[in-house]
Amino acid sequence: MSPLQAFLRRALISIFSQFGNMLVLAATFHAELTSTATGKPLVEASELKRLLDRTIRFLKLSEAISPTLERDAKILEHVRHAVFSNQSFSATTSFSSA
Repeated sequence: MSPLQAFLRRALISIFSQFGNMLVLAATFHAELTSTATGKPLVEASELKRLLDRTIRFLKLSEAISPTLERDAKILEHVRHAVFSNQSFSATTSFSSA
C-alpha cells in the first residue's frame, strides 16, 4: 500500500468513526443521561447541535469520495431533525427556516 493510499484509508476510517460518534452522542442526549458526579447532562444541546452541523457539513463536502458518506450525511440530518424537531435545521440553507 502506498503512503497516499494509507493516508486516504486512515482519513476514511476517521470520517466513518466520527459518524458513529455522532450517533452515540445523539442517543445519549435523547436518553437525557446525566453525570452521576454533577447531575448535569452528559451531552449539552448546544454542543450536540454544533457537532452535528459540523459533521454534516464535512460529510456533504466529502460525499464525492463515497456514496456511503452521502448516506451518512442524510442519516445525521434525519437524526438532528428528530432530536431537535421543534427547532429549525441550520446545517444547510435549503433546510433553514429563513
